[in-house]
Amino acid sequence: MVISEMVDISTVIKMMSIGHRPIRHAALLLLLEISRSQSLWEKIGSVPGGILMLIRIKYNLSVDAFSSETADEILRNLERSPENIKMMAENGFLEPLLKHLTEGNFQYSHTLPKA
Repeated sequence: MVISEMVDISTVIKMMSIGHRPIRHAALLLLLEISRSQSLWEKIGSVPGGILMLIRIKYNLSVDAFSSETADEILRNLERSPENIKMMAENGFLEPLLKHLTEGNFQYSHTLPKA
């Protein structure tokens, strides 16, 4: 049985917001492992509020450094998906979009909404 069939990714994402540090760390570590799988990038990104939660943890100064660094690594894994880059930009995290556009990866531009 594949881990994606055993784990409810939306529940793991909800657990990231729990104030109890060991639970948050465990949820982030599990999500980090899951985010390394190409087949799960878009599944993680499609969870409502998931990318926003990761962005919040990455930049929240009151969250411990481990959580912030792990959220950053998860986001870097997720930016391999054009749909996730779009979601990140829609949530105010523009760095992945700008990076891919300046590197000449214009394949991402077709996923952006028209002005």
